[in-house]
Amino acid sequence: MTITILNQKFTLGEVWKIKGSLIWMIMSPQKIVNFLQVKISLLRKNVSVNGYPYVLMIEASSFCDMVCPMCPIEMEGTMRKRGEMAYEKFKNLMEEIGDTTMAICFWNFGEPLLNKNIFRMIREAKKYNIFTAISTNLLSLNDCQKQEKLMECGLDYLIISFDGATQDTYEKFRGKGNFYPVLTNLKELLVLKRKKSLKLPFVNLQFIIMKDNEKEISLIRNMSKELGVDKLSLKKFTYIGNNAESFLPENSDYILGKHKSVTNMNRCARPWDSTVISWDGEVLPCCGDLNFSYKHGNCFGEDSFETIWNSKRYKTFRKRVLDDINNIPMCKTCPSTDFTTDMFVE
Repeated sequence: MTITILNQKFTLGEVWKIKGSLIWMIMSPQKIVNFLQVKISLLRKNVSVNGYPYVLMIEASSFCDMVCPMCPIEMEGTMRKRGEMAYEKFKNLMEEIGDTTMAICFWNFGEPLLNKNIFRMIREAKKYNIFTAISTNLLSLNDCQKQEKLMECGLDYLIISFDGATQDTYEKFRGKGNFYPVLTNLKELLVLKRKKSLKLPFVNLQFIIMKDNEKEISLIRNMSKELGVDKLSLKKFTYIGNNAESFLPENSDYILGKHKSVTNMNRCARPWDSTVISWDGEVLPCCGDLNFSYKHGNCFGEDSFETIWNSKRYKTFRKRVLDDINNIPMCKTCPSTDFTTDMFVE
């Protein structure tokens, strides 16, 4: 038996491993009330949301220690300011909306582990019983102290991007000389987790299926079993834009539906239930906004997040999503059709 959570299937055993974190996340009456208020606002198609986003995507750092050819930032040639989110800014944000936040995903574009305060930020979020997740290439987790901090900070969910089961294939996507250092870091981390008898963080090895690695699916399955990770995710190539076709696998079962045909979006809940906050405080409706074309304000400036959340600009954007979503350029290139699309093979 499996349970589908945000486009991906989890076995009951996998869910059981993170049950403690999920229970703590929903034990707060304030979080539950906020969740229901947001859902009701969405159902009623209210552009002013009675509640705050219960999922935050926090860009801890816009720096990255890899140059991956399939990264949307690289493919689009997007110029981004580089920096890392200050701990005090994040702490202030938690004081403002931590009580209503259920989950924080520490990713957008950049490597979160390059932020020197990332573990303090996770610990701060856990004070509010927030479910915390990181997506990382793991290259920088190369010393014992950093590995210890990752194990001890309270992180719930760790996604490791690993797109090749052999050195040659992996390094086509993740850079020359990176395969064995990352594999070593992963092995050491898993040994440390077992040594400490820890259930968390839940370790998810994520393999994006592309033309140059689709023949290694059986190899990555064997590797994940040998390593002893908690889950292997086989993800379809989700970027739609310039040069995307060159990465698509030959097996159509591994190709996202929106790549196969021009598909309109049916709906999108993200402008109501979640938001993206860049390292320097820009508030965005979605991680698909590569060029910050739809930023609604800066919560590290004069405006509070609460002010921005129901500002005229945000409400105008929500109305456009309701009335004309398929004519919003960012939404045209979104891999999703209704936020429950087929992003994962398993």
